[in-house]
Amino acid sequence: MLYKQIKGWIKGVLDTVQLPMPMKQRSTGINMSYNFLENFISFNPTRLIQSHKELPVSISFKAFVQALTLHELGHSLDRDALYASIPKSYHIYQIKKAHPYSERSKNIELFQWDIEDHEMNYVFEETAWRNAQSLNQTHRIVDPKIMDVVEFYSLLTYTAEYNRDLLVHHRLKVTTTEPVAV
Repeated sequence: MLYKQIKGWIKGVLDTVQLPMPMKQRSTGINMSYNFLENFISFNPTRLIQSHKELPVSISFKAFVQALTLHELGHSLDRDALYASIPKSYHIYQIKKAHPYSERSKNIELFQWDIEDHEMNYVFEETAWRNAQSLNQTHRIVDPKIMDVVEFYSLLTYTAEYNRDLLVHHRLKVTTTEPVAV
């Protein structure tokens, strides 16, 4: 029953902002995602329920789903930039595939690709949230304070690994820097 409700809330947002696109229910570890290659939104009801429960603040589940839907639509509005990132993303993917994290984290030239990947992904996330906020201002779907809360906690999921890798990168920089002659 709740799965049908979730789908209805997502469709309601799509209809309100007049950005229709297919929705697919998927069993992944991700709440929702936007597939820019095929132009559809996927959602995982089980993960949505779980991540809503993990929030340290109390907001309605419906508003949570609506805010995330607006975010995924925010990605759709950035589709050209996502397409343009394919060559670089593929290059980074190939480097990561050829060199495990344990190897990359000991080599600053290789590890720089991890940092670039984080930075590129974070820019896409920030852009999607800016677009979502704009859509929400126009269509007034979710209380702006709730949008801010969902955005904050959503972006936190990206910053934990990014900050860890920034520390690794900093350590690599410090250990590979030549001492200054006196």
